[in-house]
Amino acid sequence: MKRLHSLDAMRAVLMLLGVYFHLAHAYAPWPMGWSQNPETVSMFFGIFIGSSNYFRMHAFFMIAGFFGALLYERKGARGMILNRFKRIFSPLVVIIWPIWISIRFSQEFANYQAKGMGFIDSLENSLSIFKSLEILPWSTQHLWFLNFLFFMSVFAFSAKYFFDRSKKEKYSPGGTFGKIIALLFKRQWLGILLFCFFFSILMGLMGKQRAQGEDHWWEWLWIFYPNGIKSFIAFGFFYFIGWHMYYQRSLLDKLSIKKQFFMLIICYSFTLPANYYLLRHLNSPYPEHNEMYKEYADKYRPPRDVTFSVDMSQFDFTQFEKEKSEFRGVFLLGTFNNYCDDCDKMEDEAGDLIYTKTIKVRKGIHKFIFTINGWEMVSMPTEDSECDAAPGNKHNIYAMEVLDQDVVLETICWWGDCSDCSGNQVYNMSLTKSQNLKRELIGRSYMFLFNFMVPCYIMLLLSLFVKLYHTESKKMRYISDASYWVYIIHLPLTHFIPGLFHQSNMNVFLKFTISSIIVTFICFFSYHYLVRSTFIGEFLNGRRYPKKITD
Repeated sequence: MKRLHSLDAMRAVLMLLGVYFHLAHAYAPWPMGWSQNPETVSMFFGIFIGSSNYFRMHAFFMIAGFFGALLYERKGARGMILNRFKRIFSPLVVIIWPIWISIRFSQEFANYQAKGMGFIDSLENSLSIFKSLEILPWSTQHLWFLNFLFFMSVFAFSAKYFFDRSKKEKYSPGGTFGKIIALLFKRQWLGILLFCFFFSILMGLMGKQRAQGEDHWWEWLWIFYPNGIKSFIAFGFFYFIGWHMYYQRSLLDKLSIKKQFFMLIICYSFTLPANYYLLRHLNSPYPEHNEMYKEYADKYRPPRDVTFSVDMSQFDFTQFEKEKSEFRGVFLLGTFNNYCDDCDKMEDEAGDLIYTKTIKVRKGIHKFIFTINGWEMVSMPTEDSECDAAPGNKHNIYAMEVLDQDVVLETICWWGDCSDCSGNQVYNMSLTKSQNLKRELIGRSYMFLFNFMVPCYIMLLLSLFVKLYHTESKKMRYISDASYWVYIIHLPLTHFIPGLFHQSNMNVFLKFTISSIIVTFICFFSYHYLVRSTFIGEFLNGRRYPKKITD
């Protein structure tokens, strides 16, 4: 079963890539929830985050679909669901609480380290998280994929079970789906173009730029949120492809690295210029991206001064003193600063509790929110109200449009609903929910083109693993066995370990390298001595393995 070795290796590497994907957030220009030393960041890590996240989880779900079909055929419908419940859903329920506590503690520790606090003091102050812990976190954190994967297994089992019962004969690789999937291996040019086209169309129709974008895909109850359902469908598409690939597994050896690489270059040469044009267009769906084309933007779409203000007079600031917590300020987050949680701090210059901020913003529609202490507290207009620019989003979002002149927005009340603190309607927020047809078409076209390359990267990666890992490797098997545990415990470490170096201005690449070595060592050391041959390993992987790699 040499092909299974290659796919098992690919799945393991994709999970390990997630470790360094998260670790890179501490060194990227946009930390996205990670504390950092702003003097030691690099755009390289921002590019690494964006490029690896572009295809990583899509590829993982495709491999998961392949092994899901294998389980179904080997164990039957009941055996498959029982296996998925034991190995996926049960670990999620059991492990999420201690992992969540570890994440919270590590985040606090890193925050205090970034402020210059001593090591012991940072540890002591981080213990304050235990004063307000919930019984069960509503977020599945970085283990959201286990939640998705279990329900994909249930859905696949149900669909396959009823399909087989409705037919006199079981699924045939020569059927319609089988023939389409076979094109990926027999006629690789046509197969990859169809793969790219159908996924891009799906994303464009759903109006979703990234499968793992926006909100609610990490919720336990994602099924009650439109964005959560869209993410499930997007990743489910790859699970579906992987499931049907299992029945074409004899064709995997036909994959050509040379052909896949050449197809990626050809597709890239088509999508890149098209996306460039759409992004710089007058009706660009993402005006904030114009920083990528600054020379063009400065000439044709010069930025304007926009003044934002929020009235905090009805907010109870004494709660920080009562809870012995820190008030770091009121912040402005939006598409113009990539929702950076500490980039644009607002000021109460007049001492009347009206916080203001004036920034340069380019022409177009921009979404924004007001927050306290980063993402700790968020302004909340009523869901689906006139000024809610993102219905179904976790945080209801304001929006405004910049035209050809400077803008001074009316003051919004922190607890208001499209109004000031006297209850008067704030009219400059009412334009936000509708966009004209031209802008909508441009936005959908951008989503189509943005996602077109995802299958190209996945098929190239698959061809590499099929060719390079076609025989069993004991070391790779060990890494594969360890990858589940490594991924589960890594996230708290990606906060804590970088936090140890926040007060140092050493080279950012040296920091990342040292942090990577420490995180990797802790993850594999703990697996080898605490998991591999213990009941924890049996709980996660179904059996206890001997500690020796050569056994």
